[in-house]
Amino acid sequence: MFTFIAVGTCIVDANQLGNANYNAATQLAQNVTVTKGNQTITFTSTAPSATVGGPTYTAAATGGGSGNAVTFSSGSTSVCTSSGTNGSVFTFIAVGTCIVDANQLGNANYNAATQVAQNVTVSGAPNAVTLTSGSGKVKAGDTATVTFNVALQASTVCSSWTGTGTKTLANAVITFTDNGSNDYFTATSSSCSGGGNFGTVYSGRATSQAR
Repeated sequence: MFTFIAVGTCIVDANQLGNANYNAATQLAQNVTVTKGNQTITFTSTAPSATVGGPTYTAAATGGGSGNAVTFSSGSTSVCTSSGTNGSVFTFIAVGTCIVDANQLGNANYNAATQVAQNVTVSGAPNAVTLTSGSGKVKAGDTATVTFNVALQASTVCSSWTGTGTKTLANAVITFTDNGSNDYFTATSSSCSGGGNFGTVYSGRATSQAR
């Protein structure tokens, strides 16, 4: 049995000993051409349930016999970025599909591996509500600060409120629909910076609140 360990020509020599009645056979050789081997990448990490601004994801994968590291990169840089050792740490920056690309270089004996991709679905992060006045039960007239992690559209709030960031609601009414640290909330107000009126600003989970 022959095992091929490097690119080149493997010479298979065949011999047979003689005995009292027969001379040893003349050696014969057979040439076997050995070409580069292929490599396969397999993800060993499971795609997470990702949110914008949430925990990072460290990708991991096994590769072929070249000994070269499997390296990672973002195939959707508008949704996620990669950093860290071999680009394995992914940060989620927008809603969408984060494409985690994995590659492995070849060497003298192995071809580069075919690129493999893993898709991570990135959803919007919870919006944080922090009351800046009032105590105990939330009441009409309290001023609230809402941090919007999910981009807002001008058509849903007053014209000066687009994108993400912290917005202050004057005379806000914050309604929580259940108890606990992950309450659902609806924020409404009669005015906003830049003028204009609007109704519901956002409904989602509150990560900070006063009771």
